[in-house]
Amino acid sequence: MKTQKNVMFKLFIIIAIYLVGCPKVYSGSRIATINIPFKNSASGGRLILADTLNRNARFVYIDTFSGEPAETVVDRLARAIADSNSLFEYDRVINIDRDSAKKSMARGSTLRLTGTLGDYCLSGTEKGLCIPYPPVSLSCSYNEPNDSFILYWINPPGGYDSIMVILNWRDFDWRNKYIIPGMLTSYTIDRKKVPVDIGDLDIWLIGFRDNIPSNATAIHISGHCLEEIYGIPFSDGIAPNWTAWSTSAQSDRAAFEQGEKYTNLLFYNPVKVLLTKPFYQVINAPSLGGVHGVYRKFLGLMPGHTYRLAACISTLEMDSINGDWSLSLCATHNGPDGMDLTIQQLAGLTPLPDGSRAPEAGRIGFYNQDNTTKGEYEIMLSGYNSHIRLPAGVDTITVWIRFTCSDPKGKIGFSGVKLDDISADDNAKSSQRVIQDEFSEEASFLEKKERFLHSKARRALRSEIADVRRLGLFCSTSIDSSPTLGPENAPVTIVMFSNMRDPDCADEYGKVLMLTDEFPNQIRLVYKHAPYISRHKGSLAAHVAAILAYEQRGSSGFWEMHDLLLENFNLTRTSAIRRLMEQEKLDTQKYERLSKNKVETNKLVHKDYSEAKRCQVTETPSIFINNKKLVDRSIEGYRKRIKEILNNEPSNNKWERIREILLHNKPSKTK
Repeated sequence: MKTQKNVMFKLFIIIAIYLVGCPKVYSGSRIATINIPFKNSASGGRLILADTLNRNARFVYIDTFSGEPAETVVDRLARAIADSNSLFEYDRVINIDRDSAKKSMARGSTLRLTGTLGDYCLSGTEKGLCIPYPPVSLSCSYNEPNDSFILYWINPPGGYDSIMVILNWRDFDWRNKYIIPGMLTSYTIDRKKVPVDIGDLDIWLIGFRDNIPSNATAIHISGHCLEEIYGIPFSDGIAPNWTAWSTSAQSDRAAFEQGEKYTNLLFYNPVKVLLTKPFYQVINAPSLGGVHGVYRKFLGLMPGHTYRLAACISTLEMDSINGDWSLSLCATHNGPDGMDLTIQQLAGLTPLPDGSRAPEAGRIGFYNQDNTTKGEYEIMLSGYNSHIRLPAGVDTITVWIRFTCSDPKGKIGFSGVKLDDISADDNAKSSQRVIQDEFSEEASFLEKKERFLHSKARRALRSEIADVRRLGLFCSTSIDSSPTLGPENAPVTIVMFSNMRDPDCADEYGKVLMLTDEFPNQIRLVYKHAPYISRHKGSLAAHVAAILAYEQRGSSGFWEMHDLLLENFNLTRTSAIRRLMEQEKLDTQKYERLSKNKVETNKLVHKDYSEAKRCQVTETPSIFINNKKLVDRSIEGYRKRIKEILNNEPSNNKWERIREILLHNKPSKTK
């Protein structure tokens, strides 16, 4: 069901982008779009646009520079979206002009996307462009008698204009959205009205200011357990839900980074446990001998209940670090006054609300040079004596990481936490079962990854062939019924997919003519009409005139008309091109008739257009020399390939083997 839904969603994205990019063709269509109106300029950093469809968000990014105008940022981000298959995989289903897709998205300083509010969020280290900070400490409390649950969170100063609450349940088979006032910090959902599955529920929260979305914060609910299992890119180097703290006067934000563990996989990662999260929090050694870390709060919990904490931690390469260091995982309840813990309390310098003091206060787990994870990720759980019990009148627990290190090269990793209300769950898993489930799920995930890689390795040559076909590096083109220039038995055949109104194609044609003089009687040029690959004003009319010249006078008539059209490059109107045909004493009656019948006109270029699609041609000019795409179209690139053919030198043994397989020949033996 999930796979089918993902496919349908991608197909919707494909069609929607295509319709937005072609309003003249689909003028009657109404496609849902959203605008992200960036403002002012960039601060300089990584700007990430992510979708909110799955627990493991897909995303694209660009790196901005300080002072970069919003218009330039939008233009580059739209190009990144159009060029990437991470967010929109439209190029695998239909042939779409990426330039048109980019133009439909970039509207000055506004980015226009298909979809509805809440489908996208913004993250990364870019802090300008009026992008709001995300909400933090998202929590949930289930009220069993009322069959409702209440969401709690913390907004940044000033709040938002509005907040989007997104509910996904039953492994993302069901989805609901709510737009609520931007100053709220809690929200109640009645399960009698919205029958969500609290055994498998994902909650996302996105804030909006001036229609610009923040990053998302999220939580997964599994019965009475709140879990941080999701793959959302970080904001300013800090994991969703968390906040940086430091004993220094000003927090060193460069000390906090997003680490990547399981990203760029070629299969879907459902992120079912902490150990399989794609991102992890990196905390570098504090500067000037201070103490720092990250913290989050769990809000709206049940007073009198006992909670078990689980966390995923790695000391990374701290075994190689010289000097003293320590890493602590801590948790405690807040005071009855509801006040946040102070920096001094987080640093272990003053007593906690329960009266405990010294660095050991609130400590769940501890690592130092004598106790490391050996670079692995471990699940750390609170023990029987270190579970957190909420006193009467207190409904908040604060969890924090504290790190100190004398070596500036030191750093640790942290993948998030789970908080389980073991008082409310008579069937709560044992601590041993929690750890077993984590490592069992990770083992299954790694086995799937290994099987996939093994399968790919087993089919290495087949995969290479598929890549070649997909990328269009090799494609056998038809020469029959196409205009040619040069000897029929020439050893080098250059096939050019071209647009007669594209100035780059005119330059490419000039290069090829120069090469025919340099290699006399060695080159045959084959022309392929591609007016729909790159759209230029008057291109179809010009191509129809050249095709009719070929029908009436063969290749010589075609090249004469082709050269005349290039000489009169600025002529785009049908009447002006007809006069050129009259100048060449060509029959213009059919041209007049075709200019009024687009169906018949399209048929003239359909064969070459179909070949262009089969060969994955996405731009003009595109050159194939002896059926292999020429990537380096410089004069030297041409000369190198031509000399390889004339000297019978394979340019790459792997590609030559693939070429033989594609031509249904027996592959040559490799030593």
